[in-house]
Amino acid sequence: MVAVLQALLTELARIRKFGFSPREVEIAQAKLMADIESAYLERDQSYSTDVREEYVRHFLHGALTTSLPLIPASCLRWSLSMVLSS
Repeated sequence: MVAVLQALLTELARIRKFGFSPREVEIAQAKLMADIESAYLERDQSYSTDVREEYVRHFLHGALTTSLPLIPASCLRWSLSMVLSS
């Protein structure tokens, strides 16, 4: 646990000092784009059990419901259009 915390603090210090490289930003953007595209393409395939489990997890444990399948299709379309236009 201490080693993990030390590694996290070391990375945070590196980010504060040097920021992100252009390559790191490209990788993050590509992953975000892939996640948004995937969620949009699968928007009609989300199962009610997935939605139910997210809400139960939020109610019982206070966990945030941030799962992409729970995002309305209109928001996914907007996100996808914003990413494609940039």
